[in-house]
Amino acid sequence: MLTGKFKFSKKGSFGLAFDYSGEQDKYKMISIDPAKGSIELLFNEGTTEITSAAAHLKEGETYSFTYIQEGSVGVFYIDGETSLTVRIYGVTGKSIMLFAESNSVEFTDLREYTR
Repeated sequence: MLTGKFKFSKKGSFGLAFDYSGEQDKYKMISIDPAKGSIELLFNEGTTEITSAAAHLKEGETYSFTYIQEGSVGVFYIDGETSLTVRIYGVTGKSIMLFAESNSVEFTDLREYTR
C-alpha cells in the first residue's frame, strides 16, 4: 500500500509507473491526466490505454491518495474524488516510481506499507 498527498500546477499527466521487465518502454502506468479529466491505466509507457475513470481535479488543490495492491489487483483512490481498479501482472516485488510529464507536481506525506 502506498499513501500520500499531491498538488499539481499544470495540465500534464502524472502518477505511478510500474517496472514490468526492466525496460522503460514496457512500463505500466496509473496516470492522472488533468487535461482529459481522467485517471487511466496505461501499458507500454503510456501508449496503450487499458481502462480509465473520470477524475476532475483542480490545479493548486491538495488531494490525498491511496494505492493498494494485492497480487495482480490494485485500486488507486483519490480520496473524495474517484477510484480506479486495475489488474497489473508481473510487477510484484518490482520498482514503483512517481512520474510527471509537462506538469509540476508536489508529492508529500508519502508512506509505503508492505507485509
